[in-house]
Amino acid sequence: MINLRQGSHAYLLLRLLAVTGEIPMKIVRMLGSERSWKVLIYRMNTVQKVRISDTDERFECRLLTIGGKGRLKTIRLHKAALPILEKIDPWAYDYYMESFGGHHFSGDDRHIDRNHRVAEVMVTCMRAGVLVYQPGHPDILGEEIQSLDPPRPYFYVGRDLKKLDVSELNKTKFTRVVGLMVSPGECRAVYNCRDKPMEWLGRGERKARQHLSDILMPCASHMIDTAVLFGLDMDIAYLTLEKAYKSRKYESCFHGLYSHIHFVPFDEFGIRLLRILTVRDWEEQILDMLFHPNIRIRRIMYGLGMDAYDGKNWWFSHLDGDIGRLLKLKEKLQNETSMIVDIVCFPYQQEMLMKFFGNKIRTHLVDMVDVERELGLREDETEDDS
Repeated sequence: MINLRQGSHAYLLLRLLAVTGEIPMKIVRMLGSERSWKVLIYRMNTVQKVRISDTDERFECRLLTIGGKGRLKTIRLHKAALPILEKIDPWAYDYYMESFGGHHFSGDDRHIDRNHRVAEVMVTCMRAGVLVYQPGHPDILGEEIQSLDPPRPYFYVGRDLKKLDVSELNKTKFTRVVGLMVSPGECRAVYNCRDKPMEWLGRGERKARQHLSDILMPCASHMIDTAVLFGLDMDIAYLTLEKAYKSRKYESCFHGLYSHIHFVPFDEFGIRLLRILTVRDWEEQILDMLFHPNIRIRRIMYGLGMDAYDGKNWWFSHLDGDIGRLLKLKEKLQNETSMIVDIVCFPYQQEMLMKFFGNKIRTHLVDMVDVERELGLREDETEDDS
């Protein structure tokens, strides 16, 4: 028997599918123990006795369906689960029926891929403590969001942003934007390139960024200048950088659109990096941890975008995963043939940096646990090295 009680895995899965419509089988590993979650999912894909713990109501039905193959293998709610969803969470049921055409899905690969992009980001956000918009939560223009100082970070899906009364949003269709992330003092456009290097659509993306910024006015005083780019792993980050570096088309390249693009891989390090990026004043706290005040410099000094200079060596922090700054740095180093930069990074970033820069850099590793402790994200003293 499957007991549906608040906080249980089965309950959380139904709530997640009510917001995403479907999730790719490959992202199940990001939910926690892959084996445990797959056992549950395959059980829910067969007829089971189901009990709602709060009301003691009982059913006998399938809760999930599994279809497709490979990267398009997908998990959805079974139609028999809809009355159960309505009983455990009427808000989620109404949202699901409105957002997904009354439980009608297209079999087109592009539609499945679009839903999977959103689902992968949602799962990562949930694991990182980013509150995913769900029915009943504050609107994006609520008082907390207007101040750009919410008590915790929020992620809003593109389809929900389109429902706001902004005339141009639906015309843009958000191009490749998945949604918007708001955390203390920061607003970021969110993208997901999945398992392929990111392709930017130039003018279309610029228009989408303008409309995202319009949504936040007068909450924000400036254009959204930062993005989070999710992707399968650091190989995708490298391929995205290489493709952008070789294209030389500034207008259609990401560093011509956003000053900062934080790459977050779909793994445990990505979850932890996302937590770091949503802490208040995270950047200053990290730079204070790394460099003595006497050697800190403003990034605009000398036009090199460095973080510190000790009188002999130039220092650059990549602990934020900002691949936009990496691209600008490589372009600068073209004209500085004898210059070698010392880059501070996490161990999982090192291989990508060495491939992209070659002998133009030296890497210095920092344990992610140390950064998490500095930012107050953990208090233990016995964690293994990251």
